[in-house]
Amino acid sequence: MEMKCPLCSVSMRESEEGCLVCPHCLTRARFRGEELEALNIPGYRARLMELERMNLELIGRIEEEGGRGEARDRRLLQSLHAERQRVLSEYGFLGCFSAYQDRWD
Repeated sequence: MEMKCPLCSVSMRESEEGCLVCPHCLTRARFRGEELEALNIPGYRARLMELERMNLELIGRIEEEGGRGEARDRRLLQSLHAERQRVLSEYGFLGCFSAYQDRWD
């Protein structure tokens, strides 16, 4: 049975360690039948920390620009809000895998 990577949907391959590895993103996974049991996403915790930092930085920039009153740049604010939404979306997506990541060890 072909298993797809939970992260990027590419077909996974059997590794020497007995788990499945995604050739695209290098995520490792263990399944019990068709059910995902555990996941190891390379750089998972570092990426979450980076996204948290980016979110805080964007909040600061949004508040700074918004505090300029009538002199604020609406296009810049719109761009900052869109970037923050992208960061929050990725954080939320990765967060869906935290329980599986914790089960890896």
